[in-house]
Amino acid sequence: MIVIDCCKDFKSYDAGVVEEIRRRVREGLIECPVCRAKLNLRGGYGRKIRGGGVGVEPRVVRCECPGCGTCHSIIASVMSPRSPYTQEIREKVVRELKRGKPRKQLSRELGICESTL
Repeated sequence: MIVIDCCKDFKSYDAGVVEEIRRRVREGLIECPVCRAKLNLRGGYGRKIRGGGVGVEPRVVRCECPGCGTCHSIIASVMSPRSPYTQEIREKVVRELKRGKPRKQLSRELGICESTL
């Protein structure tokens, strides 16, 4: 997985951002983190983002390295790797739990299963 800084928040994550990522790959501006070779585009997939009223399903760009054969997903830095929740939501959960807010109340407020917190 390759994380790049390409937008400030989910509200600005749109088709233009995805096209910008694809352009960077085509121009060789994003390299394989394993062997530093230029990557080839290999499609993409939608990723569900949950919690906090985020109504976006961002497109994740997939690439393949011709040098070492590895495949990589390129995600925006506003996404949390391997988590469907935004970083903003994750930080809020930690902050509120440290303040002593009950898990059940926080779960209801954020619309997140209590066992996930």
